[in-house]
Amino acid sequence: MSILSKKLAAILLLSILLLLSGCAVKKNGLSEVENENYFGLRDAEGQALTLSVPPQRIVSLSMRGDDVLFALLGTERIAAFSKFASNPLISNIPPEAAAKVPERAQATLEYLMKLQPDLIVIPESQSPDLVRALREMGMPVFVSRTIHQVEESKKLIRDLAVIVGEVEKGEALVAEMERRLSIIAAKTAQIPQNERVVVYRLTVSGGTGGKGTAYDDCCRLAGVVNGAAQVNIQGNQLLPKEQIIKINPDVIFLPDWDWRGGDVQAYIKECLSDPALQTVKAIKNKRLRPIPDKHMLSSSQHIVECVEDIYRACYEE
Repeated sequence: MSILSKKLAAILLLSILLLLSGCAVKKNGLSEVENENYFGLRDAEGQALTLSVPPQRIVSLSMRGDDVLFALLGTERIAAFSKFASNPLISNIPPEAAAKVPERAQATLEYLMKLQPDLIVIPESQSPDLVRALREMGMPVFVSRTIHQVEESKKLIRDLAVIVGEVEKGEALVAEMERRLSIIAAKTAQIPQNERVVVYRLTVSGGTGGKGTAYDDCCRLAGVVNGAAQVNIQGNQLLPKEQIIKINPDVIFLPDWDWRGGDVQAYIKECLSDPALQTVKAIKNKRLRPIPDKHMLSSSQHIVECVEDIYRACYEE
């Protein structure tokens, strides 16, 4: 056979293989060819996870995992939600639904092994040693990235939708996020840059969402100026009192939940009654707006509600 004939034969064979893979029957949003290993997504640690069938006993160790998995599956295939899933101040899962899954996941090897899950969704903030130990014990683990932008929330939804075999539901969730964001975008497009509201977020930890945080991205999408980012605060650094005075925000967002179990209202009163802050515009003009922490701290599909809350608090109240 001539060299030319060999080349033509190789091209023909490659074309046939591509045609066959392209014509594979779809199942759970993936082709049968891909379904041999179900999926091979890479998590926050760069690890690829492969399962032969969609998981049926899923453990979530983060609120963002809780939110997405509940939206995709309800409670039927959930073996355990995360610690605060039953707390209506911070969880977006209806209390009556959360009650159907009595287990609250503990980040220990012994506890997680006892549950015998076929998938553990764990945030990258958890101990790498725990993740490593789980994998050594043969547990399927997906490490979800810390969310810094709304677009990353969409990726998390799509990744988990593929993992659990609910691709269409995942796309529907993302489409609904985009629909709601487009409504806000149309409104903010009408606000001149020099008329945009400057905001500051009060938190029980003393930190605030600076540059590179999901909150900062929500502020951008809501058409407001994040005061912390404006003075070059990075991440969730503590914001000194002098910086708050320098920012001189038009609106201050107030928390409604303290993870330590403290008195949130007493904390707010103590902070805002500081004599040094009485010249700040938001305090002087009483533009103090509570925003639910279950939206403000969300990094799931409910992050859109944070954007909507910020916009309403600054431009519609």
